[in-house]
Amino acid sequence: MSAISFSDSAVLGRFSDTRTINQVAKDEELRAAYQRIAELTAELVECRHYFDRRADISNEHDEDGSPRPNEEMRRLTSIDECLHGKGYF
Repeated sequence: MSAISFSDSAVLGRFSDTRTINQVAKDEELRAAYQRIAELTAELVECRHYFDRRADISNEHDEDGSPRPNEEMRRLTSIDECLHGKGYF
């Protein structure tokens, strides 16, 4: 991130030096990133609820005869791993 310079004396009067100005810009960038993470997490939770209502075992079976999860169950598992980390189950 490049240094921010303001020519407006009213803005400059609020900050004592360039380091402070750059820190404020960095804080805003972090705040925006955290806000985006919160929005994406909320959307993932909504997707999780959708797939949870539709998750089931399909009519297909593995080579050993075990039933396979349907697409919705696979998506639900993927979302749970995104939200809680791999190995959640």
